[in-house]
Amino acid sequence: MSFVGLLINTCDIERYTVTGMDAYGQPIKAWVAVYPDEPCRLVAGGAKEVQINAELVLVDNQLFVGDIGVVEQDRIVVNEFHLWPVPFPPLPGGSIEYEVVSVIIRQNGVGGHHRHLYLRTVR
Repeated sequence: MSFVGLLINTCDIERYTVTGMDAYGQPIKAWVAVYPDEPCRLVAGGAKEVQINAELVLVDNQLFVGDIGVVEQDRIVVNEFHLWPVPFPPLPGGSIEYEVVSVIIRQNGVGGHHRHLYLRTVR
């Protein structure tokens, strides 16, 4: 099975971006989907400690995505959970949001292959 075949979820990868200016000339910022409906695979697991610079962070989950430009400041909204060949029922309350704590680029010997993300639950 190919790597893409293992990506059984879909998610929106959002970035906090300036979306306009208010009446006082101040920037208006909002979370904007830079990669909407991106195939991904959420792996729920026990809490794990990840060293980020001088800070020790507790992460809840891991996510695998293709070779895309996701960064640590992004937010992930997991929209759909699939159990082949039928999707799970909708999540209670909509979707689950995570913040990206760490991004690890996995390579296949030629170049970037996919991204392995460590996530912390936002809501």
